[in-house]
Amino acid sequence: IALNVHGKSIAIGSVERDGLVRVYEFDGMDWIQKGNDLRGGGEMASLFGKSLSMDEKGGRIVVGAPNHNGPDDNGDGIGDRRLVGQVRVFQYMPESNIWREDGVLYGKNNGQRYGFSVSMYLDGSRFAVGSVGNGGR
Repeated sequence: IALNVHGKSIAIGSVERDGLVRVYEFDGMDWIQKGNDLRGGGEMASLFGKSLSMDEKGGRIVVGAPNHNGPDDNGDGIGDRRLVGQVRVFQYMPESNIWREDGVLYGKNNGQRYGFSVSMYLDGSRFAVGSVGNGGR
């Protein structure tokens, strides 16, 4: 779960299947879903949504998937490394009510589990990423 500083936007992650994140905004009476569902991209058990952080306005989020198997380097549709981890950054586009993916980062080594924790700076300009494997590097 990630909550913006004003308490009016919340991101909730579920690691079931390939992972799911939904963002809600409080309109004064009800919590309304903000934008589309964010999914882990089809890789089962990646733990997409395990770690979340958002900026102070609730318009930019970073999502960790520490069990992701990395990019598909050889074109067979399967990540070619094991448990390297992944972090994805999303920007809310209010005119179309969607979350646009702004970037993807991967860990470098098998077992690194990059994205085990994430923390975004208040203005959304930068973020920190933690890992638990490979000496935490």
